[in-house]
Amino acid sequence: MRIFTMIGDPVAMKARTSFICGMFGLMAILRLLLGVGGEMAWFDKPENQAGILTARLAVEVQSLQKITGTQLGVVIESITLVVSALIIAFSYNWKLALLNLTFFPILVVGGALQMRQMNRGAGQNACKGADIAQEAFAANRTVVSLGLQPYMYEKFKKASAPTAKELYAGSGLFAAVHTLANSIIFFQFAAFFYVAAILFDTGEVGVLAVFRKIAAAWGFACNEGRNTERPMSFILRRIFASINFAGQGLGRTASLAPDFKSAHSNIKRTIETIERTTKMDVNVGLTPETALSGAIEFKNVCFSYPARPNTRILKAQPNTSTALVGTSGCGKSTIIQLVQRLYDVEQRGPGSGIFVDGMDLRTLSPNWIRDQIGIVSQEPNLFDVSIRENIAYGLNKEEPSMEQIIQAAKQANVHEFIEALPEGYETRVGAGGSLLSGGQKQRIAIARALIRKPRLLLLDEATSALDVDSERIVQATLDAAMQEGSRTSMVVAHRLTTVENCDSIVVLANGRKIESGPPQALMQTKGAYYALHNVDAAVVHH
Repeated sequence: MRIFTMIGDPVAMKARTSFICGMFGLMAILRLLLGVGGEMAWFDKPENQAGILTARLAVEVQSLQKITGTQLGVVIESITLVVSALIIAFSYNWKLALLNLTFFPILVVGGALQMRQMNRGAGQNACKGADIAQEAFAANRTVVSLGLQPYMYEKFKKASAPTAKELYAGSGLFAAVHTLANSIIFFQFAAFFYVAAILFDTGEVGVLAVFRKIAAAWGFACNEGRNTERPMSFILRRIFASINFAGQGLGRTASLAPDFKSAHSNIKRTIETIERTTKMDVNVGLTPETALSGAIEFKNVCFSYPARPNTRILKAQPNTSTALVGTSGCGKSTIIQLVQRLYDVEQRGPGSGIFVDGMDLRTLSPNWIRDQIGIVSQEPNLFDVSIRENIAYGLNKEEPSMEQIIQAAKQANVHEFIEALPEGYETRVGAGGSLLSGGQKQRIAIARALIRKPRLLLLDEATSALDVDSERIVQATLDAAMQEGSRTSMVVAHRLTTVENCDSIVVLANGRKIESGPPQALMQTKGAYYALHNVDAAVVHH
């Protein structure tokens, strides 16, 4: 039993890590010992929502662990016990063996109930890495954008895999409990049959007399004081014990039938996820050696989300600092995701697509283009680690020095706040940054984006969830970040006052560009931007 316990845990661990790889498109790359994945269209499907994937990771893989671990040992043990017991019983006397088989159903049910009780008492061991997996699922876009898939994989693997000491201790404890529980039953049986044999040989009237009469009616002479080589009591003891053991073994196996039935369908789905082939191999594509200048151009672009097949996207011209404005659902955030190549646009003929420095984005390695990008979203996804680690996640290709982390924090105007904390940069932020305010979380997210020194800075409504004071501080930080060095910025804004310093404004409606130009020029033309500006000003004044 200890051996099978040690087999089941590594099998389940392998299945869990393979499941994670399958979701992020890592399996084929792991065969090459390197790689990351990131096909957002797969996560957009209803059956692949974060909660569903987390439940599958726990339930489906647990099924595999159960049937390849201790339960497999129980099945093999039970089959061996049934076969051996029946051979022994029938070798003594087949008629008496058949007689005792009438008790077989009771023994089977009793064994099944005993096994079920043992399973309920043991419970199901929760995966130690479940929290890490849930966090990775919920923040999948941040994980992919920062290229953190290999790190999350290793972190999950380390948290989920028990040490050799834990594995040996756990399997030894289970083996001891299993042996003790079954030994007590066997001692009870041995005492019962010993007393029963004495009563039978002395001719005491009782239940055993019925067995004597039944045996005599079938033509077997019971021992009446004569010394025979094998007295009837000896035969009955052996046959009765053998049938009991066989029934107990069959009962254990029968109790596992529902688990095997459920595991069959669960494991089938798990294997489909593990063997999934990603449509976007992030290691395939061009990796230009020249530095990215940041020119972005949309030409006759058409794109649709898997769940929204009719959404159309606009044309846009490259600029140094471009703000995307428009009503909700017009396609602003979609453009930000397309630039990161979280999705690929449709092929609309020669010359169509998204071009970065004149290169078709679909021909570039997703890993490479994402390394050039810093992203700050409306809701910053922070991880339940220290502030230092959260900022360091932005530089996924190497371990940043403390000086680099502090410099990024200063640029994000958050260094003084961090230094004032009792534990400084080692302060844990809580799940999702729950221990920090909205403005504090956002500035740490900005520091994480700036530490990678991005050529492209993407701001997706980065201040929309903040109060007025926090918005003012964060907006000043973002304005400074957009002006730093040769950096192209694309800004999605919910309030037009936050994009007045941008070089160009692009007004979107129904997925198309309807107006573009410098803010002052657009105000003078009194077109779509002018109308949006007046509405925004009226809301702010009210």
